[in-house]
Amino acid sequence: MDLGPVVGANVSFFGERLGCKIIVEDLFGDFDRHSRNGGTPFAEKLEGRISHAPGSVDGILCWNFFDFLDPAAARVLAASLIEVLRPEGAVLAFFYDPGRARRQIFKVHDC
Repeated sequence: MDLGPVVGANVSFFGERLGCKIIVEDLFGDFDRHSRNGGTPFAEKLEGRISHAPGSVDGILCWNFFDFLDPAAARVLAASLIEVLRPEGAVLAFFYDPGRARRQIFKVHDC
C-alpha cells in the first residue's frame, strides 16, 4: 500500500522487483485538500479512511507523510496501518529529523 500519490518509479519498483499488487491510498492528496479547506481536524478525516480488511496488507510505503500530521492525526493513521498490516508485514517510512538536518548544515559550513 502506498500512502502517497501514484509515482511511476514506485509502481515500477514494486511491480517489477517484488511482483506485488499495489494499492494506492493517496492520503497526501486528502491532506492537501483538507489543509486548503480547513474544517474538522484531519484526525477525524482519517477515521475509517483505510478500510481494508485487518491483516490484509503485506507492506506499506509512507515516505515522510507523518511529518505533515499533528499528533492526533498521526495516532489515528498509525492505528489504522497497524490494523491492516499483516503479521510479519513491513512499513517503509521516512521521518524528518530537524536536529540532524541542522547538524548536517553546520558540517557543510564548517568545511
